[in-house]
Amino acid sequence: MISVPGYELATVLREGRSTVILRALRSLDHRPVIIKTFRREHPSLRDIARLRHEHAVLTRFDDDGVLRTLDFVVTGSRAALVLEDFAGESLRESIPPGGFPVADFLELAPRIVRALAVVHAAGVLHKDIKPDNIIADPGLRRVALADFSIASVLAEERSAAASPEVLEGSLAYLSPEQTGRMNRPVDYRTDYYSLGATFYELLTGVLPFRSTDPLELVHAHVARLPVAPAAYDPAIPEPLSQLVLRLMAKNAEARYQSSAGLLADLERMRVLWQANGHIEPFALGQDDRSEHFLLPAALYGREHAAEALLAAFERACAGGNELLLLAGPGGIGKSALVREIHRPMVRHRGYFISGKFDQFGRDTPYSALAQALRELVLRILGEPESRLIAWRQTLQDALGSNARVVLDVVPDLERLLGPQPPIPELPSTESANRFHGTLRALIRAFADERHPVAIFLDDLQWSDLATLKLIEALVGDPELPHLLWIGAYRDNEVPPDHPLERTHAALKAAGAAVSRRTLPPLTQAEVARMIADTLRCSAAEAAALAALVHGRSEGNPFFVRTYLHSLHEQGVLQFDRARASWTWDMVRVEQAAIPEDVVDLVARRIATLPATTRTMVRAAACIGGRFDLHLLARIAGTTPAAALTRLWGAVEAGLVRPLGDDYKYLGEAPHAVLFEFAHDRIQQGAHALIAAEDRPRLHLEIGRLLLADPDAASADAALFAVANHFTHAAALLVD
Repeated sequence: MISVPGYELATVLREGRSTVILRALRSLDHRPVIIKTFRREHPSLRDIARLRHEHAVLTRFDDDGVLRTLDFVVTGSRAALVLEDFAGESLRESIPPGGFPVADFLELAPRIVRALAVVHAAGVLHKDIKPDNIIADPGLRRVALADFSIASVLAEERSAAASPEVLEGSLAYLSPEQTGRMNRPVDYRTDYYSLGATFYELLTGVLPFRSTDPLELVHAHVARLPVAPAAYDPAIPEPLSQLVLRLMAKNAEARYQSSAGLLADLERMRVLWQANGHIEPFALGQDDRSEHFLLPAALYGREHAAEALLAAFERACAGGNELLLLAGPGGIGKSALVREIHRPMVRHRGYFISGKFDQFGRDTPYSALAQALRELVLRILGEPESRLIAWRQTLQDALGSNARVVLDVVPDLERLLGPQPPIPELPSTESANRFHGTLRALIRAFADERHPVAIFLDDLQWSDLATLKLIEALVGDPELPHLLWIGAYRDNEVPPDHPLERTHAALKAAGAAVSRRTLPPLTQAEVARMIADTLRCSAAEAAALAALVHGRSEGNPFFVRTYLHSLHEQGVLQFDRARASWTWDMVRVEQAAIPEDVVDLVARRIATLPATTRTMVRAAACIGGRFDLHLLARIAGTTPAAALTRLWGAVEAGLVRPLGDDYKYLGEAPHAVLFEFAHDRIQQGAHALIAAEDRPRLHLEIGRLLLADPDAASADAALFAVANHFTHAAALLVD
């Protein structure tokens, strides 16, 4: 029996998988309210944290466009979010068979857009726009958005390619970038895609994509075009149909860029419809100008390399096993190129997994491969129970009695297989052979014609010898089909005698399928295209700026992007509201304080952060490219919540980003809450800010904290990390 102290519960409005929404009266004054609480008497800590997060986001608003929060009640194990009740119902209850008449839709749609504009103006991404989460009063005069349980206060997020069953949001309305199968960030324009899918349903009465197969729905959002609403129902005017399709463009750059532009088009259609009963075609988006400074996620100058990458993946799908090496200096765009493989992955139901070697942990064996395999196991753990049973049997058959051999590398595998019996000790050579054989069996079990696997290992210039030996043994093995290995490395840090070069030569000599591509710098014309797309101007207008940026950056994409960010932060690139366009003064551009080296440029960006944030970023850089917030908090001598507050400036600046959404539920997440530097050049820049005499002390402190962690006693990888930090602090070791 559900009860919330201080409230008289009345009727159940909706029940979800874990939550229930009820109408109630506040005992104090008999005010009608909506209560969102849990079906179970003892919800998980994460469920409570999610509800608390929703309450925190809602406190940012006091507007009719957002359902207001009145209270957050915690009693024992029960938590409840109390919301205003203005006698509204979700639009799900209001959609007529066949959809709303055009006249009604054109009255309703602008109200929804204005509500969404309120959300975006507060710096919030809703991430779950759909009819169920749009509340309207009986006359459709007031429209308010509800359910902010997965909302984000970050300007950009990255979605992981998780199992469709555990993706955040509602699958039928999910933007392509929210699926994690696009090389694109999630920003405010993701809500426009979901809004487009919602408009589609409000107009036609059906969803744009319909399937009972979750992965088929993901593929549809990523790669298929919906039937135009006007083709589905000829009564829908063509311009209105095109407006919906524009909202649902696969790439965010092709959608509406502002609520003002969208509202202007809707208002013009409403006026034309009321006056004439039809809408003459006109150019959409004439008033659509974005004040957001957003660098496009598209790749420039990488068409041929992308074709080679996709061709290699198609060969893997057909049964191949090959290695593609991508070479070039740091920031040239190797990692961004590799992630273009996400789209064809969906069509082939394949798995893309990745791991990154760390410049401060290069002696940890199999570190990047362990990251990649752990990512795959966690994704499988999110699949439906029927698939888990099948995977469990497949892996047990493949690994047999040797499963424990690989648990040190992939500890999450035990959650799938259950406790494993001990294995007999062997001499070192036989033990190494057993390990390689078991790891080979594990990879073979994952990759087959039903789900080919691409394994991306980044920063091979910092790889350990054990991983390179394993790659040498496995690449080209005809008994390991449907497998693509992709390795990226900085060729300016790989001399001829580097172990990676020896591995490449050995594979070539053995006749293995191995190829190498070196990515060139961007041309001045390609830099001009990037700037034109960023500032919404023509390439000719961007030519002078592009020439200067290209000259200083030498065409390095990361340097170009960091340079443009710095110009914007210094106020050199500004949005002129009167002219509705971006403006800049070439004299100020030339005078801007921009160093010639990208690491120095990143260091200057970090130096503009608050002192407490700089301290956290420097400590994080010593931990590694990826770091746990709990460890960072212990280094800083504070709580994880306080550490997150101090780090947040770097997150907002795009220098550091969270891995997953555990950071939202920090108080209820005792396990690792992971962050990563957005690029290893940023980590380098942060590390460069640490005085040389202070670095050993920091590494010693991190090593001791890791050694004191009870998990380190049983995890080989943790012990290698401890040893690596002590190596950097060797001069300070006295015991």
